[in-house]
Amino acid sequence: MFAEPDRFDLGRDTTAKISFGSGRHYCIGAHLARLEARVALEELAARTGGYDIDEAGARRVNSPYARGFAELPTTITRGAG
Repeated sequence: MFAEPDRFDLGRDTTAKISFGSGRHYCIGAHLARLEARVALEELAARTGGYDIDEAGARRVNSPYARGFAELPTTITRGAG
């Protein structure tokens, strides 16, 4: 996963996505989790008219252990059906 994983390096590039682990510690449920997320998002997209994200109101997680948003204000518009 990382070059020289046993060396302490504060400047290491940590942008790799390792949500489900790697190697022999890879999450056994990763494929199911991705499939469930894809189906849920496809169904949501099919039933809505669109969405708007308030980028000014977005707040990132401030943690060395997690990436993403603590808050991501989103407005979803109702679809036609």
